[in-house]
Amino acid sequence: MDLLIDVDIYIFKLYNLIIYITEVSMKKQVIVVSDFDGTISVKDVNRSLFHTFGNEKNKEIEIQYKNNKIGLIEDLSAQYKAIGISKKTFDDYVRSNMEIDETFFKLVDYAKQNGIKIAVVSGGFINYVKLLYEKYGRNIDIPVYSNLLVEKDGIMVPKYTEAPICTSKFGPCGICKMKHVQEYKKHCTVVYAGDGSTDRCAAHEADIVFAKGNLLKYCMDNGIQYHSFSSFEDIETYLKKVC
Repeated sequence: MDLLIDVDIYIFKLYNLIIYITEVSMKKQVIVVSDFDGTISVKDVNRSLFHTFGNEKNKEIEIQYKNNKIGLIEDLSAQYKAIGISKKTFDDYVRSNMEIDETFFKLVDYAKQNGIKIAVVSGGFINYVKLLYEKYGRNIDIPVYSNLLVEKDGIMVPKYTEAPICTSKFGPCGICKMKHVQEYKKHCTVVYAGDGSTDRCAAHEADIVFAKGNLLKYCMDNGIQYHSFSSFEDIETYLKKVC
């Protein structure tokens, strides 16, 4: 029994040491890197579009994606082809139905005032990021790495702006979140925020992880240290303590 208690105490001390080292490392440049869909946006924009304009074909594609039968690029390409919506329909839907968690903008403002960088990495599309920024009267003044939708033959189709090469087991996302986190880690302490399957690789690489939704479960199942969060106010509170 004493041995078990000693082991528990050792683990507890080790955990505290890891937290201490992490917080000391925060003395260098800090960057918050965040997913967009379901993290910055209240809902996943793509899934909302597919559920609204989709049909049985879209449901079949989504099941294949959730069961890891196809990757994100194949999923999104097939989904947009199936719904077949115009740019006008796309723009009108996003403006009318999608929202941003406004605590994100509060974090951006706090970060600017305190020398903290912010970047967005999205497996989704810059089109709706721009539309939602405009909806809230904001200009995009931080790096946003994402894919692009273009109108072709009257319907919106994905165009991937980075080479679809993936070194992980999860398959390419167009934008490689892991690669961007690795690049930032060369000079910064990376605080990563995400909620979904495309955030898994980035969570393995980041110095500090804020997780919710499917990403939280993945972190729990794979021994990745994380902080749970419900809004960017939680991240701002954390930064105020350690920066």
